[in-house]
Amino acid sequence: MITIERSILKKGHIGFKVSNYQNFDYKCTWRTPIDVTKPWAGFYIGTTEDVADGYKDDYQHPYRHAVTLLQDLDIIICTGPELANSQIPGMAKAEMVTEALPDHLKDAVRKQNKPLMDALGELGFCYQGPHDDEGGIEIVIPNKLTHLVSLKMKIDFGVNKYF
Repeated sequence: MITIERSILKKGHIGFKVSNYQNFDYKCTWRTPIDVTKPWAGFYIGTTEDVADGYKDDYQHPYRHAVTLLQDLDIIICTGPELANSQIPGMAKAEMVTEALPDHLKDAVRKQNKPLMDALGELGFCYQGPHDDEGGIEIVIPNKLTHLVSLKMKIDFGVNKYF
């Protein structure tokens, strides 16, 4: 069963992101094609270095950044074994999260008639939930809210020889 808690993601350091950009600018997300039909499209942040580093094999030349939030944001914190289960498709998880929302927020998300992260972004919300079944946690900043994050490069992993 999925449980939802509404909270505030406080301004300041919130985690780490691995990307292929050495000097990150939120506008990079708009220069890169975004599949807005996907319910989980957004800006992923690992709450620990280990979670973020799981993405370094996705890039030819990865960099780890420290992520800072420039202002407080509303966030929904979702927990439940279903969200950590890699056998459950993303669309099904998005529907489960929507169903678990408080009625007023569920209605507002549905009225958006958009994929989950886009709808949450329109309403000014970020998402936090399980990254995996080993306890890793991720924050997803909807693309509409990426201008509210700042990144500072911390680690240059070098060229990925297996890319």
